[in-house]
Amino acid sequence: MSKNTDIYGFITLGESYAKSAEKLISATETNEINLRHDAPIYYLLSHSLELLLKGLLLSNGKSHEDVEKFGHHLKNLYDVAKCEQSELINGTESHVKSKWRTNLQKSRDEHKQKFIAIGITEPEDLSEWGVHENSVIGSELPVLPAQVDWLSARHTYEGGLFRYHQTRYESIPHITAFGLNMNVVFYSTLWACEYLGRNII
Repeated sequence: MSKNTDIYGFITLGESYAKSAEKLISATETNEINLRHDAPIYYLLSHSLELLLKGLLLSNGKSHEDVEKFGHHLKNLYDVAKCEQSELINGTESHVKSKWRTNLQKSRDEHKQKFIAIGITEPEDLSEWGVHENSVIGSELPVLPAQVDWLSARHTYEGGLFRYHQTRYESIPHITAFGLNMNVVFYSTLWACEYLGRNII
């Protein structure tokens, strides 16, 4: 197998896992299907990110043997990728923050209209009701490295928390502002995988 074929295989397989996760997220949000556990979605996203980061390192000159030594340790993969391909990883992080900013500002604007309709229009009054200005939203956006750390700790734990049943309490970050209920890990990872898939080669 040629090196380019190997790289292409990692990237396209990673994209396929991400697209599968996207469909599953959408189906659960619209109640098309009801999952008793979120683990399948986390597994798809974790493996997608793993494959894409390995594809990136392959494209940067590492051998197949080199990348497989990372196993499922997403944090190590991510840190090395950021060191060797800082422009692409920084671009990925910026893309994820931009997607959060766009989603939050759009939802904020829709939410704001409900208050305007009942006569609450002053910025100070709106802020008291949690309708924040762009500067506040921008200062509190989720950051991708934190989500990679969260996934990595579980993707590598004793064979993988997402592959086998484990009884333990999990604190999962969600954004619930402006009527939203968005799983931060789901969306941050999905947007990162989509960006990487488009930009590695």
